[in-house]
Amino acid sequence: MARWPHSARRTIMIVCIIILALLTTFTLTAQNDPTLVGSGIALPLLEDLAAAAEQPLSINVTGTDAGFQQFCAGEASMVAATRAINSVEDTLCVENGISYSELLVANDVVAAIVKEDDALPTCLTITDLNTMLVPSAAGTITDWSTFVEVAASDSEEAPAAPELTVYIPELLTPTYAIVDGFISGDGLRNDATVASESDIIAAVSENTGALGFVSLAAAEAAEGVRILQVNDLTSGNGCYSPSSEAFEASNYMMGTPVLLYVEASAQAGLESFLNTLTADNAAVVEAKGFVSISEGALETNAAVLSGETIDGRQFTTAETTFEIPVTLTGEIAIGGSGVGYSFVNTALTQLTSTQVELNVQYQIEGDEAGIRRLCNGEVDFVLATADMTDEQTAACGANEIVPVTIPLGTRAVVLVSNAADDYAACLTTEQIASIWSVNTEGTSPVNWNEVPGDFPDQAITLFEPALGNAYADMLVESIEPIPPLRADGNVFADSLYRAAAVANVDGGLTYMGWTDYERVVDNNQANIQLVGVDAGSGCVEPSATTIEDGTYPLSQSAQLIVAQSSLANVNVQSAIWTLFEDTNISSLQRSGFVGININQLPSVRQDLERMFTEAAEAMMPTTTDATDETATDESATDDTSTEEGTPEDTDSETTDSSAEEPTEEATAESN
Repeated sequence: MARWPHSARRTIMIVCIIILALLTTFTLTAQNDPTLVGSGIALPLLEDLAAAAEQPLSINVTGTDAGFQQFCAGEASMVAATRAINSVEDTLCVENGISYSELLVANDVVAAIVKEDDALPTCLTITDLNTMLVPSAAGTITDWSTFVEVAASDSEEAPAAPELTVYIPELLTPTYAIVDGFISGDGLRNDATVASESDIIAAVSENTGALGFVSLAAAEAAEGVRILQVNDLTSGNGCYSPSSEAFEASNYMMGTPVLLYVEASAQAGLESFLNTLTADNAAVVEAKGFVSISEGALETNAAVLSGETIDGRQFTTAETTFEIPVTLTGEIAIGGSGVGYSFVNTALTQLTSTQVELNVQYQIEGDEAGIRRLCNGEVDFVLATADMTDEQTAACGANEIVPVTIPLGTRAVVLVSNAADDYAACLTTEQIASIWSVNTEGTSPVNWNEVPGDFPDQAITLFEPALGNAYADMLVESIEPIPPLRADGNVFADSLYRAAAVANVDGGLTYMGWTDYERVVDNNQANIQLVGVDAGSGCVEPSATTIEDGTYPLSQSAQLIVAQSSLANVNVQSAIWTLFEDTNISSLQRSGFVGININQLPSVRQDLERMFTEAAEAMMPTTTDATDETATDESATDDTSTEEGTPEDTDSETTDSSAEEPTEEATAESN
């Protein structure tokens, strides 16, 4: 599910839309037909989709801002936009009782292109593009020397880097607005050549060192040019080619969505039209210069229209209001499992480096001990790899502690074998444990025919990361008690090297995290296969889906379990908020977790803000509590001479109940 946060810069886009709105006005069919208003960029596409569905509509180009005003005032059935509805507009809809669903129609994606046979980079970072295109680049960034390495031969000096010539779209076009919104500063370099898409493609295809920007649809249809990948340096996932899948996942950022908001009561009468957004409509979409949405987005549209989703807003999310205070003072206590500790420690070290009066203590002792401390009120939250048991929940309840769960994601260990080894295509958890552990006799199998099951006479060659890595124990957890790991494999830290080694050795086997395996795939490693795992219910191949839903046996979820009372504490709020800031998503992914991407973080933060509010409300005394407290105070005032009401006895009881200190073992402190 993809969700875009609000863009901070859409000035040029808004100007473009307003001009298009002034130049273009049209109406289809009678005035009593459902009314569609909004963006002059999006409406021509929706007009064609309506025509294909034989859906009569009254279509009026109003511009995005005015369109949302009409829609939220109940004056239009639908509004088309190239941005998300903002919080002010959403509030207007709520005030007027307008419920709506949000659908993704298409994507408007821009591609950077160079000459097809140029010896230029295949990928540029957002920093590279900013350097090339900002206004200050005019007359100063004139060649590719900053962005390419030109090697010299033994007898000659290195040749000069190619001259950089930049071609940008015509002003007041959506493509220009997207590029300008992607680049820092006001506008683009003024020495760039402004041209139509066809002229940009022609110039780039003929000139070494030329860099142009056109719609993805135009770039894919062009000859003589090469489309560049872009690394936005925030997703943590490296370089991405422009596509709907990459854009919707926020891995490629040069683009805007085309969105349709539909008033709930009007949906039933628009079924044929809306169904065009749940099926292949590429011919219509691409004819208008847009990019078709992904299969996942089509499925999300279908789920929204069928009512399968609780929230009709699945592609964008509203802004949140929580802000970490300038100064935090106090202490946060964290316990539980070591799974996820590296990520949490890295993120919170960044927080405490600026909040010098905030102290974070870790007591990493495992799930069971951590939850016991949580239920005793000794820690604010714990890292856990399993849901709480009924017994643990009851223990918390006995101490009036309400646990709140916040998912961190799921990590998995996957095995990779030689593609020619059919016998290693699927292994049971017992076979995996046998291969990677030392048995009770102190030995380990060295040949596949020594592994339980029907295996050939083939030497086992193991390639492994260093002992003590995060995934090793997951290989042998099916055996009780957990046996020691063998230490006679070929140790290489780099997962790319281990995968390449397995590809070249019959009987070879290695393991790595799922995110490491994705790097191997991106590296186009041949002659390897993922090993399926059978835990007793049949073989399951690892994939993003089977890992996230827990059906892949060698996967492990991680979550925060927080005392609700602590969620009302601004220190704890700030710590948890920090974990889910955009800047920390790459650290989460490097820790091997899947299930949350940067595009989902705005939604996660909305959930956090709701939890903070609920926690604060839960901490407020009820009227009955306040009355009882007043009565108790009055009673204490009247009976100060009674033995059971003496302050001395009360102080003594308080001291005794809190006498047990947290253990000092496995305690780390971060300032």
